[in-house]
Amino acid sequence: MEKIYIGIDGGGTRTRLGIMTRDRTILHQSQGKSSNIYAVGEAQAKDNVKVLLDQSLALFKGRAIGGLCFGSAGLGREEERQTWQSFFDGYFENTVQAVLVSDALLQLAGNLPQPSGVCVISGTGSICIGRNSEGTVVRSGGFGSVLGDEGSGWWIAKEAIRRSLTSAEGRDLPTGLGGAIQAWLGLTRLEEVIGWANAKERTKDQVASFAPQVSQAALEGDRVAIHIMDEAIEHLVALVKATAQRLPPSWPHHLGLSGGVLERDQYIVPRIIQRLSSRWMLFNTDDAAVKGAMVMAVEGGHSKVAENSSSR
Repeated sequence: MEKIYIGIDGGGTRTRLGIMTRDRTILHQSQGKSSNIYAVGEAQAKDNVKVLLDQSLALFKGRAIGGLCFGSAGLGREEERQTWQSFFDGYFENTVQAVLVSDALLQLAGNLPQPSGVCVISGTGSICIGRNSEGTVVRSGGFGSVLGDEGSGWWIAKEAIRRSLTSAEGRDLPTGLGGAIQAWLGLTRLEEVIGWANAKERTKDQVASFAPQVSQAALEGDRVAIHIMDEAIEHLVALVKATAQRLPPSWPHHLGLSGGVLERDQYIVPRIIQRLSSRWMLFNTDDAAVKGAMVMAVEGGHSKVAENSSSR
């Protein structure tokens, strides 16, 4: 009986699993709870993956597993790779070799026609990753909200909150973003957003959920919103340039656009396509991460596809 290949996209909000054959026919897709260690803790993250695997593999009893790829934020770090390697070795009793990669590399593999090229990602956070045909991987950004994530949904919303406050103090251009923030959170006074934004329990996802309103304000002509969105575009273009300049040849001049901002934002998407399409062949694929995980599971069973070497 034909072997199956398992791809897992381990996200901070949800985990998605897909199963395909070697000829890349998708047999099954399902999703479960978060498998991001930093979001739910190591024990819960592993338990969530186990539940998803148990449920999915129950549908394929007797089928040999040809390969597995698991991708998640942080898997570029050796300590976390060892954590997940130990989990999968135990789950499969050392019968399946797991390919462990960063979630950004999943997006690249799922967006592009081959697992080499460049992919820029802007969702809650932002990062750009490139991989050449020899397997060398280069990243730009991905420093997290304390040190980076410029051009992401979180960054757009954070800048809107910050600049609405400075505008209210007369230190910035007039803007309607303050009123939008008050309505969004049900605040009596704009200053109340300071406590909300700085609360220990506040998550990046919660802040980033305001980004679509910033985009809409920009489309309606709000000057501060326009400046924020245009600056986000500049940050994302800079990530692409920095990655391409440092990625050794050879690799196709293909660029994937991934993440919620680069897939759906009505202000950014057409403008960044206009900026980049003359120099790159652009790709944007639905469900790229889980598709990339399945592809890398297949390729990992027959060739070197994981991150053989990496540099910042």
